[in-house]
Amino acid sequence: MTKINVPLKNYSNLILIFFLTGFLSIFFGLFHVYLNPIFSFGLLGLFFIILASLKNIKILFYALFLWSITIGIVTNLTFLGQFNIINYGDEIFVFMLALILFFRFRKQELNSEILKFVLIIFLFISFVALSTILNKGSFIGLLNFLSTYLKFFIIFICAVSFLEFKDMKKLIFFMLLIGVFQFFVVNVQFFSYGKTNILVGPEINLWQDSACGLFGEYGAHRIGHFSIIFLILSTSLWLFTFKKKWLFFIFICLYTFIISFTEQDYLFLIFFILISVNVFLRNRIKMPFKSFAFCGIFLLIFSGIFMSYKTNFEPTKRYFAYFSNPRKIEGSGKVQSLLLVQKIISQEPHYILIGVGPGSFSGGIAAKVKGKYYKKYIEYKVRRIKSTLDYWWSSFITLISETGLVGYLLYVIMFILIFVRGFKMYKCKNIKISNFDKGMAFALCNIIGFLWFISFLSNALEWVVLTFPCAIISAYVWKSYNYYYKV
Repeated sequence: MTKINVPLKNYSNLILIFFLTGFLSIFFGLFHVYLNPIFSFGLLGLFFIILASLKNIKILFYALFLWSITIGIVTNLTFLGQFNIINYGDEIFVFMLALILFFRFRKQELNSEILKFVLIIFLFISFVALSTILNKGSFIGLLNFLSTYLKFFIIFICAVSFLEFKDMKKLIFFMLLIGVFQFFVVNVQFFSYGKTNILVGPEINLWQDSACGLFGEYGAHRIGHFSIIFLILSTSLWLFTFKKKWLFFIFICLYTFIISFTEQDYLFLIFFILISVNVFLRNRIKMPFKSFAFCGIFLLIFSGIFMSYKTNFEPTKRYFAYFSNPRKIEGSGKVQSLLLVQKIISQEPHYILIGVGPGSFSGGIAAKVKGKYYKKYIEYKVRRIKSTLDYWWSSFITLISETGLVGYLLYVIMFILIFVRGFKMYKCKNIKISNFDKGMAFALCNIIGFLWFISFLSNALEWVVLTFPCAIISAYVWKSYNYYYKV
């Protein structure tokens, strides 16, 4: 059991935690006193979670993940959904993790390599704050931006610092079991043609009867992305361990993904299948059969795409239309948004470095704070959206436009450091590395690639339910590398 020990001679940290917890409780209590007394119970529950986390930090990790999974139930099936404050539950949990991390940082117990991430995060925060000041942006927009895009790294650093290998393994397996539960929920929704889908929220494709699991708003896309992450993990572990239990999870994740109709993920899925086949053939089949087998798999995938086109499958027809008519791509929301960024930079060249400021151009944060360029260019472009390519923002567009080239590079560097660590462990010839850990490293490289793939197509980097599993897997691989190489 991982514990945070508080020495008797040092009461300042404990007193500060109680003070901040009490302050937050009083603040939210006064703010919502005229709305509903149910918030008193919620704040009381949060208070006890914080107290329990002082004894066992794992409670906060499980609470954060379960909250991200059940937010659809809370917002859709209870009256709490009418209060915007309910959407900031994950921010509160991450804030508490960051607070405990701060006390550990004060005692200088952090690993020297983790301090690199702390330094880059500090530079990123400083630069984004400077961009906000220079652009006279919204302070609320700045706080929302930082709390949204830094969650992944705070969870990653806290997992590396507070969790042991067995704790992270249990947490990963727990998330897989949640995926199995989602599988049954999605099946009921799918085969009832959406009649049992009481959690449905607005969807990009406007399929109101789509299966969304427990996620509610944009649930079909969340369950699709969620399934791909654990499909990558399950497939990777099977490729390196060949244990039958991973085949069960592969089936569960693949089936859930298929009936989620998350069309934009198919491109990456094909890419991952080809990589996985290559790894399988390299490990299990000798030449010259390897080349023939790889070509056979490639032809099978191509035949499937061609048949889906011939059978008038709507998403496939739409993608073929983009390839056959470049003007369709140019007229899509994504490209139009990038052209707007180019227009803004041509008018104000310094924006290429510092951006227009967080919450000023595109994305959910800009929609909340009504940023300058959002109101001027994006807000009035409300129209029927048939695919994610027609959507007017994505994580990439938000980062590159609002933080500029410097802010974007600072953000990407942290992902690159994690990716490189995973790739080194995957390619390493050290015989001491277990097959399970090799599979985790292979999975990490592909999951990070997947996150950055969908970052160009949607604002998925803002969803904790996707970044949390990746952060825990990243922490496991990071600690494993340190263990094998005694860094």
